Amino acid sequence: MAHSLGTGRKGQNLEINIVPFIDVMSCLTAFLMFTAMWVQNAQLDTKPAGAKVDKPQKPPEKLGVLLEADKIVLLADTEQRELPAGAWQDLGPTLHAMKHDDVAFVEIAAESTREHPVTYQTLVTAMDTTIAAGYPDVRITDPGMLVR
Repeated sequence: MAHSLGTGRKGQNLEINIVPFIDVMSCLTAFLMFTAMWVQNAQLDTKPAGAKVDKPQKPPEKLGVLLEADKIVLLADTEQRELPAGAWQDLGPTLHAMKHDDVAFVEIAAESTREHPVTYQTLVTAMDTTIAAGYPDVRITDPGMLVR
């Protein structure tokens, strides 16, 4: 792409290289496409002043299983039940009886000490039994974080 500049018979030929311009524009276009999805998440929720305000929902009920060397403790917001250690046949029906629609997930914790260890197999069995009782979302947590 050549353009003649100047006056008279001796004009200057000027060639403009547009390849760097195309490179910069393609980088800016890619940047725009990658950041466009975050713009929608950052929008403010604006409702008119006279709009109906939803009642705040109560938080979901928490359900926890604490594994100790000599017992299994089932903890909920409203109740607490204890089962002897190794009573896996009773854990499933007890969890099923405590089932509420408000429970989003079950937290399992193992309180293990050097003198009274809780094995890894015990933790896995508790997770499998909890899933079989109808709680598909099972999480491992610290014993201090469970509902008491």
